[in-house]
Amino acid sequence: MALPVRPTPRLGKEASRDFCARVDRDLQIKAAPPPTPDIDKVIARIVADANDSKKQG
Repeated sequence: MALPVRPTPRLGKEASRDFCARVDRDLQIKAAPPPTPDIDKVIARIVADANDSKKQG
């Protein structure tokens, strides 16, 4: 008994373009840097450290 063949919704260039776009999007998500700590807090801490070192010096 032959297996039923599912019709593919898209063939050829259109399908490969969609597939490539999907892969590119997945790679961009994986390659995105991990979320950084709140940048304002980081800057405030750097400024505070710089001010403290000026006071000590």
